[in-house]
Amino acid sequence: MARINQITYRAAYNSLALSTLGACPVWDAALKRFLATNCLQHADIEHGALSQASEQAAFERMRLESLYGSKWRGDPRAKPAVARLNEAYAAADNAWTEKFAEPYFQAVRDLVLVPAPTIAAAVFKADLIYAEEAWNDTGFEADCMQILQDDFARLTAIPDRSEWDRLVTRYEAVEAIRPEDTTDAIIDESGDLIEQIMAMPAPDASAVRWKLDHVLHTRDGACNDSYAASFLKQTIADYRHFLREA
Repeated sequence: MARINQITYRAAYNSLALSTLGACPVWDAALKRFLATNCLQHADIEHGALSQASEQAAFERMRLESLYGSKWRGDPRAKPAVARLNEAYAAADNAWTEKFAEPYFQAVRDLVLVPAPTIAAAVFKADLIYAEEAWNDTGFEADCMQILQDDFARLTAIPDRSEWDRLVTRYEAVEAIRPEDTTDAIIDESGDLIEQIMAMPAPDASAVRWKLDHVLHTRDGACNDSYAASFLKQTIADYRHFLREA
């Protein structure tokens, strides 16, 4: 039976893990594999095949002690039974390792390698590496310390507006060119610039508003590429209201 401190630890550990879901599909997929393999390997220890093998081994040890005394392990008469006992438990342990432990440790490796999408995910990853001593895993060649440093550096970095401002300024200048002066090169540059802008993480709320204004822009008060102006009117008013300080 699991001890209360083990149950409490698992509950807290799994709650932290679950709190990181929803920010990134790649992280979510790796985390779900980790949680599933973790639960299964513990379940087999507690009430699966390995648990049954442990119970059988315990009963056999009690039987041998009743027959040969407390020093039954060294009694020649018990030697065949001891060999069978050890072989049976070793087989069960090997089966558990192959079916549950190895998939679990692979799931740990896979999760550690996924860039943490949020600060909560990075904190959980640090705890995971500590709990499993991933740095000592002979099947894992990655530098765990460098992985954590990269995650936290990326997630705590102060956004730099300089590149955003450069791209937006150039894009707006290109878009301001009169149609009669537009060339194929200018059209290509405009397309390349807006692709870079929309792919770049917004450095602040004003950048988010700029993206939304661009995507939901209505031409001559009529429509944009997908929706009528009347359909978008309230949505535009909503985000401009909540981003009014941008």
